[in-house]
Amino acid sequence: MPRSPLRVALIEAPFGPAAWPSIGTSLLKTRLQQAGHQAEVIYLSLRYLDHLGLDTLERLQRYQDICDSFGVHLGEWVFGPAAFPDAPWQETDPAYLQALERNGEAAAKCADAVAWRRGAANFIDAEIARTDWSRFDIVGFANSYSQLNASVALANRLRATYPALRLIMGGCGCADPMGYGVMRLCPALDAVVMGEGDDVIVPLAEALIAGVPANLPGVLERGPQRTIRSGPPTMRITDANSLPVPDYSDYYRYLPEGLRRALPFYIPVEASRGCWWGAKHHCTFCGLSPTKMPYFRKEPERFLSEIRALAAAHAPPRFMAVDNIMPHDYYTQVCPELGEASGGAEFFFEVKANLDRRVIETFAENAISQIQPGIESLSTPVLKLMKKGTTGIHNVYTLRLAEELGLRVHWSILFGFEGETVAHYRHQAELSRRIRHLRPPLGLVRCEVERFAPMYRFPEEHGLENLRPSRWYRYCHPAEAETLALLAYRFDADRSPERLAILDQIATETAGPVQDWRNAYAERSHRLVIADAHLVIRRVGDFQIDYVLGPVAARLMGDLAAPTGLAKIGVTRWWSHPSPYLDPLVSAQIAAENSRMRRAHEIDGTDPTEVFIQLLAHGLVAEEDGLAVALPLFSAPVVPRTEIPRALARQLSGITEGARP
Repeated sequence: MPRSPLRVALIEAPFGPAAWPSIGTSLLKTRLQQAGHQAEVIYLSLRYLDHLGLDTLERLQRYQDICDSFGVHLGEWVFGPAAFPDAPWQETDPAYLQALERNGEAAAKCADAVAWRRGAANFIDAEIARTDWSRFDIVGFANSYSQLNASVALANRLRATYPALRLIMGGCGCADPMGYGVMRLCPALDAVVMGEGDDVIVPLAEALIAGVPANLPGVLERGPQRTIRSGPPTMRITDANSLPVPDYSDYYRYLPEGLRRALPFYIPVEASRGCWWGAKHHCTFCGLSPTKMPYFRKEPERFLSEIRALAAAHAPPRFMAVDNIMPHDYYTQVCPELGEASGGAEFFFEVKANLDRRVIETFAENAISQIQPGIESLSTPVLKLMKKGTTGIHNVYTLRLAEELGLRVHWSILFGFEGETVAHYRHQAELSRRIRHLRPPLGLVRCEVERFAPMYRFPEEHGLENLRPSRWYRYCHPAEAETLALLAYRFDADRSPERLAILDQIATETAGPVQDWRNAYAERSHRLVIADAHLVIRRVGDFQIDYVLGPVAARLMGDLAAPTGLAKIGVTRWWSHPSPYLDPLVSAQIAAENSRMRRAHEIDGTDPTEVFIQLLAHGLVAEEDGLAVALPLFSAPVVPRTEIPRALARQLSGITEGARP
């Protein structure tokens, strides 16, 4: 190690998330400090809010809207001229703006981007003047979301003004082979880390200052004449317990005064890396990992001790787990302790969709208020194409349980998979009309081809030809085709005319029903609830239908709520004992509510099959391949404890989750 401590600045540039601190750079800061070096995280993203005057929660939403648009590279476009001032940019770039309009991007958001683009270079120049960068030996840049061009702009200015500085970059936008593209795009960089930085940040920093080759796994360095020299292949950490507790103090130091009462929305925490499901069955569309996703998790007590430390340091209202999926044993060994460990904070976790009632009840009873269960679809054939390991009927069951228990579910309906048909989405549209009392998807999302996903690695199997970098890259990065091919994370592809026609028909026929579902849920205009063992009440606006259940229908509805999960049709045990799972607590209050219109239906009979068909016809149950689920809520719906702005919800949901580049 060098004789004196190194001084390292870690940069979180726009348009990284501003509503919570960065776990990646905060972990690296702690690693450097543990090795005896000085390190700090500089949140240029928060300084940018100050620069733009976005000092209230409402104004912050405008920044978040740009963050949420990383699929069309809006944030990168804002900083394009600042990063590459010699490129032949147009001030407003009408071709790009027209493409955004055709893509359905909001006009107000695009107007902000145009205005902010004009001042982006001034912001970078101001930051160069604002900080005495000579007090650092190394400046490192995080590259995820839409941070690349802002980071390149600052790196270029630092190289010109402080030539002795060593400049490095890492993050998911630098994963192998994308790091080669980053090195070619930004000659100012001395090194790029293409894998996890936890075990390489210290030896890399020390080697750079010592002037010797680092030769570290997954690290690219500059060789003679600024050539690119690569080390051994990327390696992943194998001991999650060795990771330190992240130091988030710099986030609070940079947080604008006007946002201190509202932010952070979450404190990020990490229980595991990889995906235990993906290690066995890689989901068709998932490009979150460049490896085969080996799975490592922290020991339960190690994770709980980290929660206690972060709660004591920051007292956050909520924690957000950045894991791809919650570890199995956390259901029983961690969840019951979360409330106590966190001082009463709430939690967000990504989980598997096909959980039973006992697990979801454990979440609701123990501080977990938001989940992303990877629902993705309500069609079993489509879920099989995705290799999700769940079914449409079980996803409906999960939505119903979450609604009963007050859990907010983040999910989207994905489409764009080889083998799907219009009928698969007509089924979901029809089903959506029966479950408008349950949490709707955030939207209908056409699946993009992501690097590292099976759709990218085996395009022919998925009906894809002529893979090429997404068209949006060319508006933001003035690089030759070879560099863009290395840099790109998302790709366009050719499909047959017949397949394109099917995709257009799916989008046309499904978007409307999805929006109708969203509107109905937002207005709380649909209710479907078991009032007592013999009464189901459906409300649609001011119209009410009372379904009076006979003995067989009541027994059947009760057993369809069994805590072990979905029920098999025709099992004789249904008729051998009373069901203990009906909850009569809302009978009196709902029956007493005024209604302009009211109708009653009696559902009765002695033949279980005939009674089930009646329940199905009235939309009180759903059935698939011999499995059934009751659709009414078996208790009064609980209002979720946390409602968050829409852009933040979208960042937590569906295909856009996590730290994708």
